[in-house]
Amino acid sequence: MTLDQDKNSILAEAGIKTTGKVHWNLTPEQLSEVVLQSKEIVKTPAGALVAKTGNYAGRAPKAKYFVREAPLARARSGGER
Repeated sequence: MTLDQDKNSILAEAGIKTTGKVHWNLTPEQLSEVVLQSKEIVKTPAGALVAKTGNYAGRAPKAKYFVREAPLARARSGGER
């Protein structure tokens, strides 16, 4: 079994199907190089990486989240309750 086959089997056990090359434990510099080569991400003049995700990325408009624990509720609201 090659290293790539081993990685793919690990991902398959987690229910993840792969269709391309699998990258593991890349340094930030290596990751930047890989994603820039994919042309899915661009680098700004300041050096930040930017990905355009499209119209339907993010949370659903009607999704609501409630904090039920008092200490967390105070932290989320920014003050005492």
